[in-house]
Amino acid sequence: MTLQKTLIMLLRQAKGVLEDTWETQCAVLTAQIGDYAKCVQYARVHSQDVEAYKAEAAKAIGDLLIQCSITCELLGVDYEQVYFNAYAAFRDRMKEIAQKRREKPSTSTP
Repeated sequence: MTLQKTLIMLLRQAKGVLEDTWETQCAVLTAQIGDYAKCVQYARVHSQDVEAYKAEAAKAIGDLLIQCSITCELLGVDYEQVYFNAYAAFRDRMKEIAQKRREKPSTSTP
């Protein structure tokens, strides 16, 4: 059983019938991003507790990754393939940006 299928099985065991909808998962993903954003803002305000908020932010990122995996399963797509495709697209885009930056004429004058 794949990790994605295991996550869905655990979710169904905990909740019973799932609303396997994009809208539900969108709300869950948004909440997870909100948890991360909360950590960032609280760390700014309470700088003496920044390490604790970094730990909370790491947990929020982990929760987000699990929810992304669940979302992929509900959509019927492979999480690892989605990740690989996103990595490849990011890599290619960064190469394009770097190339354009190298080709851009310098604006400074000697």
